[in-house]
Amino acid sequence: MAYCSQLMRYTLLLLCVPMSTWAGEITANQLSRDKYGLIHAQGDVSVQTQEFKASADKMLFDTESQSSELFQGKIYFKHDGATLTGDYLQRIDIERFYGEDISYSTCPEDDMAWVIAADTVYINQEEGLFTAEQAWFELGGVPLLYTPYWQHALHRRSGVLMPAFAQDSRRGMEITLPLYWAASPNWDMTLSPRLMQNLGTLWDVEWRHRAAEHAERLHVQHYFDTANQTNRYRVRSEMAWQLAPAWSVNVDVDTLSDGLFIADFALADELLSAAYVQSKAQLAWREAEDHVVLSGLYQQRLGEVDNATTLQVLPRLETQHVWRFSQQQSLRMQQQTTWFRRDAGVSGQRIAMRPTWHVPWQMMDGAVSSNFKLLGQYVDYQTENFSTTQSAYTALASSWSVQADFERISHNQQWRHAITPTLQWDVSEAANQIDLPRYDSSLAPLSMANILQGSRYSSWDRFERMNKVSLLLHSSLQHKYAQQPSRTVVEGSLGVVWDGLRSSVDTKIQAHPLRETSNLLAEVTWFPIAAWQLSMGGQHNPEENQWVEAHGQLRWSGQHQQYAQLTWQRTTASHSQEAESVLFSAKADISQRWSAHLSGQYDVLRADMLQSVQGLTYQHPCWNIVLESFQTAQLLTARDKDIGFRFLLEFDGLGSFGG
Repeated sequence: MAYCSQLMRYTLLLLCVPMSTWAGEITANQLSRDKYGLIHAQGDVSVQTQEFKASADKMLFDTESQSSELFQGKIYFKHDGATLTGDYLQRIDIERFYGEDISYSTCPEDDMAWVIAADTVYINQEEGLFTAEQAWFELGGVPLLYTPYWQHALHRRSGVLMPAFAQDSRRGMEITLPLYWAASPNWDMTLSPRLMQNLGTLWDVEWRHRAAEHAERLHVQHYFDTANQTNRYRVRSEMAWQLAPAWSVNVDVDTLSDGLFIADFALADELLSAAYVQSKAQLAWREAEDHVVLSGLYQQRLGEVDNATTLQVLPRLETQHVWRFSQQQSLRMQQQTTWFRRDAGVSGQRIAMRPTWHVPWQMMDGAVSSNFKLLGQYVDYQTENFSTTQSAYTALASSWSVQADFERISHNQQWRHAITPTLQWDVSEAANQIDLPRYDSSLAPLSMANILQGSRYSSWDRFERMNKVSLLLHSSLQHKYAQQPSRTVVEGSLGVVWDGLRSSVDTKIQAHPLRETSNLLAEVTWFPIAAWQLSMGGQHNPEENQWVEAHGQLRWSGQHQQYAQLTWQRTTASHSQEAESVLFSAKADISQRWSAHLSGQYDVLRADMLQSVQGLTYQHPCWNIVLESFQTAQLLTARDKDIGFRFLLEFDGLGSFGG
């Protein structure tokens, strides 16, 4: 075994051993080597390696076996930040350590908030195990838990995980006891029986697998309802395979035994107001702008309703191909063939095609730009109800838009005002579609997001008749002071649509009478100072002289992820479904380590709090605790609110306790 020594400052000696066996250095006041190859170090001993650093009053190092013994020593493991201190410490080999009269913690050395104190300890980093005998767990210097035998995993390893607790008004006190199985480096499984005071046991198993080109996750929950003598379950899976650079498969399944399963056994923070769960599968080929996608969608209705009338997509074939005649001009062909199924109600097949010719143009380095589109749409139906019927419609549309950017900068170069008007003219000719099936399409209300969209019907069942001019005006005011970055002070948008045709393709789904001039859309955001933001907007109906839709938001963003946000939204029955709600959320620091958070949704029309969460968090470098209370309205059931509390106690390197 080769080594080298060098005398430094008469009291410090450096020992070097080649990187292939043991890479590091030892410094001490006294250093010597005996005839057996043992290195004796005494007085302020310090050891530095790539894996750890150590200090001791005295140390013995065997150059042959690479083992070492430390007396009154301390070892700091660099990979996880853990510190091991003891009267006697032994480094058996590169992966194993032994100690007597020790203390162990992952906390910073100057703030040992928690420690494990034990008579003996054995650390095997290869197997990922920490094993101690006659151990105490101390928090803040106070012994809280004694056990004659303590073992926990240092990294991914099979074993029992920390239990989770919660209290719920429907389920009562509940405890989850998870068992983790690390079967191989690329797959594992967790079995988590959930014991509920009022309902019994819910069995929960999750299997996970990951590889370079694919990943799978399967989650199964099962509960035997003794009151009704029925099996209730939920099966969820997420699977993704990259078969080739252009080919991929994705399968996402979420299926339930009944529509109330989520309401009864929802996971923490799972939304209970969704109307459906969906299972979908997709086989896709994608190359640049071209693609071919074969997919299917199965929807399951939640709540106390039947699923027979729910629409299913089994299957759907979509294709797209783009021909580019130049850098700007292109022809795009889209096709979709869908089979719609219902157990009760109208089913059928829909074949649709849409060619689009796109010609962009710009001048003055992009300050003025123009876009011209010409598109057609053909949709053919084969409907099955009591008899099979054939129907179809065609539509032809053109769209031309012009956008310009204007700006003005003040003489002192501190203010910049920009105005960007966009003018778009849409013309289309479409057949009457009132008697055609309508599977998955709807007419979206006019908004800032779709004012320049052209036809506002989603999917392919309907196409809007148009002879309309849309104007969208965006303006912003920016300020720049000295060498600081520019800051937006105010920005806003105005929008209006004039439609000279005023002709509906389907009066059955035209919620309100068509007018020549649309509602006036308005949106403004003010940034009075860097941390504050005030936004307001809505739609004003000039005929009714009222805001049929209005919304506002006030937000403050502080340091350390502190924030407060209040959002209000109201819609009248003359515009859409009548609704008014207030959403709020906030997070604030109480002290250096304590913070409070809350969130909720209040329904103004019902005068009821639909959902709220209030909590406190204590964050320490090596442990934290979260305490929360919650209430959630079961919107899809006739049941009362779900009220309860939960907590999470987490120790860095040990795991978590609570849920």
